Amino acid sequence: MSEEENNRLLIVSAHPDDMEFGCGGTVAKWISEGWEGSLLICTDGRAGTSDPEMKQEDLADIRKKEAIAAANVLGIKDINFLDYPDGQLEDTPDLRENIIRAIRRVKPKIVFTFDPYRRTHNHRDHRNVGQATFDALYPYARDYHHFSHLIDEGLMPHIVEEAYSWTDDPDVWIDITGSIEKKFEALREHVSQIKSPDELFARIKERHAEQGENAGFKYAEGFRVHKFRW
Repeated sequence: MSEEENNRLLIVSAHPDDMEFGCGGTVAKWISEGWEGSLLICTDGRAGTSDPEMKQEDLADIRKKEAIAAANVLGIKDINFLDYPDGQLEDTPDLRENIIRAIRRVKPKIVFTFDPYRRTHNHRDHRNVGQATFDALYPYARDYHHFSHLIDEGLMPHIVEEAYSWTDDPDVWIDITGSIEKKFEALREHVSQIKSPDELFARIKERHAEQGENAGFKYAEGFRVHKFRW
């Protein structure tokens, strides 16, 4: 496939369920239309419980299985885990290198991730993943001499055309009317995290209906689109 025919997307997520909440409807829609999806999850999700009896290692294993099942619902087969400790993720050269490695391996046209500058409070892991991803996109994944040891792994520079960040201030809305139920089907796989799915999904539907009003859709997911002009 030539770069002109590139239909690959990459989602860079902090925790095992972030992708489904942030862009699950859009990813389901695009994959059904022929896109190829890859998912990079940066933390192991081990802190995602209020149960003092739950061992963190056990929860990490549970959440990894849930993430794989949910991604498969959406049509994502390429799923990778960095396994940084949940809640302790920092914007480090090591994190940036791992994201650059994923970008150069997948060679996506579009990357989905967090908006690191949301006006409302954002989980620290989310902020750090968003910032590290944008730094990886520009200029590090693009430039030969940044992280040049990756060349020895056969990972040549790659230019991503656009990044879609889920945010408080979207400027693009994607119609997910036909894929919102697939989003919910994927979220249902996260049994360790979602205890009252019907109540949660009602709130999510209300939010996506509000977003859809901006673009004339019944349900929509909103993003801020960042175009990279080289």
